[in-house]
Order: sequence, then C-alpha cells, then structure tokens
Amino acid sequence: EPEAIIVDDGSLGQIVITIEAVRVIIMKAIRQVKGIKEVKPVIKNGPEGLRVSLRVMINPEQSVPEMSQEIQTVVSQHLKDIGGLDVPNIKVIVDDLGTTGKLAST
Repeated sequence: EPEAIIVDDGSLGQIVITIEAVRVIIMKAIRQVKGIKEVKPVIKNGPEGLRVSLRVMINPEQSVPEMSQEIQTVVSQHLKDIGGLDVPNIKVIVDDLGTTGKLAST
C-alpha cells in the first residue's frame, strides 16, 4: 500500500491521501506560478506532520525571494483547498537559475 497521510479521522472513518496524490496537487499548483522551469517535490510524512520541500529551477531574471514566497503561498493554498492538508512549512530550494550559456566577454 502506498504511503498515505490521514486528512481526517472522523466519526464516519478515516480519510487518507497518498503521497502521489499530494505530488499531483503540488504540480498543479506550481503550474500557476510564472517563471518556473522545473520543480522536483520531496514529500515526507513524519511524526510532526507533512513536510514538503520543492527544488526549483527558475528564470534568472526572477526575484528569488518573491518567487519563493509565491510558490509557498500557492502550494500551501492548493494543499489546503484540494487535499484538506495544513502544511505549515514548505521549503523552497532554488537549485538553478536556468542559465545555460556563458557570459559574453566585453
């Protein structure tokens, strides 16, 4: 059985969501943020709750702090609205600024 996260444990029974379903929600959310070239989500379910780390590659002309905050906001909102999950901490790791060429010599 795939690793699952308990969304609710109510009187009618448990509601669970798989890690893969959480990944799909994250990827859907990320598509709304302009300037992201690639994202690799790492999702872990630990004793302190769900932990999400996002390794992203963004366009070099984007502001890293602004882009990171937008990613955190959008992903957090999607996880809450669609998955019923409260994720208090979403770590964004900007891995590459998408630069492929060398600087032109002057």
